[in-house]
Amino acid sequence: MKGQAAFEFIILIALAMLALMIFIILGTALGTDKLEEQRNKAFYNFGNDLQQEILLSTTVHPGYEKDIFIPDAISNFNFVITTEPRFFTLESGQSTYTFKTPELTGTFSKGMNTIRYDGSVSII
Repeated sequence: MKGQAAFEFIILIALAMLALMIFIILGTALGTDKLEEQRNKAFYNFGNDLQQEILLSTTVHPGYEKDIFIPDAISNFNFVITTEPRFFTLESGQSTYTFKTPELTGTFSKGMNTIRYDGSVSII
């Protein structure tokens, strides 16, 4: 009788451990999805704001100049910014975010940048 009680106790503990492991795995998976959702939202918002600044510069008079700051990280996510003639790209981890722009010359870098419009958009 004592052996059966000990066996049932061990089975009960094993089932509780299994249930705990399942909850941990599910919680981690949901947490990873939430983190990726936060990354997507932060990069979309930042990229969209930067794109709007570039578009705004093309609607004003030649000679327009504006200083903008590009942070080292967006919502604590490190990233790399690259500039091509008609778009710029934000890369973070395995995610890439591309934003179309008018014709650009120059490159963005982290820190202070100057957007200048003199018939075409320049980044200094």
